[in-house]
Amino acid sequence: MISGSNKSAAPTSQPVEAARANDTVSIVRGSGVSVNGDAVAVLPLLVDVRQAAKLMNISAGTVRNLVLRGELRPVRLGRRVLFSVEELRRFIALRTGAGGAS
Repeated sequence: MISGSNKSAAPTSQPVEAARANDTVSIVRGSGVSVNGDAVAVLPLLVDVRQAAKLMNISAGTVRNLVLRGELRPVRLGRRVLFSVEELRRFIALRTGAGGAS
């Protein structure tokens, strides 16, 4: 017989998931530092293709296509292709009509 109780269920990672979501929101909103109690986490200024895609809720392939079309400008460090958070904001502002002429 199946019991309706979840007493033996492992604890969920909801606080960890919420912290990650808050960090992503902080990156998008422009906060350079996320403070959680006594711990201070410095958020990245540059993100890779995968992270940029995740922040913009698009695929990594779409990010690469935007670079090839010249719509998204990467920062190249050696062989790495990175994007400044400011560049992602600029791109989104232009696409949403919130940005001025550049």
